Amino acid sequence: FIIDRIKKLGANIILVNSKFDINKNLIDHFVEADTYNHDEVIEKLRSFLKKNPEINFDAALTFWEDDIPLLARVCKAFKLTGNSYGTAVKTRNKFEMRKRLKETGLGGPIFHLVKNTKDLEKAMNLVGFPAVMKPVWGSDSEFVILVKNEMEAKNTLSYLIKNCTEQFNPIFKYNDGSFLFEEYIRINITIKYFI
Repeated sequence: FIIDRIKKLGANIILVNSKFDINKNLIDHFVEADTYNHDEVIEKLRSFLKKNPEINFDAALTFWEDDIPLLARVCKAFKLTGNSYGTAVKTRNKFEMRKRLKETGLGGPIFHLVKNTKDLEKAMNLVGFPAVMKPVWGSDSEFVILVKNEMEAKNTLSYLIKNCTEQFNPIFKYNDGSFLFEEYIRINITIKYFI
């Protein structure tokens, strides 16, 4: 509905994606590119502009969380308003986000970055149990796992290393074998009714 509204306002819409998977009546141009390959996207957009000199980019947007860092790169490359790449990464990389929240005093759970069993030992000592383990990059809560003891944590790390791969989901291309081990937060809500 947003693209439909933008189209009704008179915008020229260019879709950048690996496939043309949106209502063709809303799209004026299609640029086929792997959105997980940022350099390819920038190169193909530059090529598109050379072939279509009458077209200018006025804005860029995404509806897909995986593409937030790509959007920042596109905005910078074509001098459009948008977040910096560093800011985009901090919103998508869970470890970087946790670090930034801690630096600014906004709080959050106790956490530790884990890449190997040595890191996991430090994390377990720092955070304790129960804890949550998850890839630093990802979406849709894939591979977010509650661990209750050391054995579960070690088995989970092995499982995450084997399965958080680009073959499972392209977002793990950015993960680089990095996982977050963080405090499990329980929220108790008490609701009182007043009559």
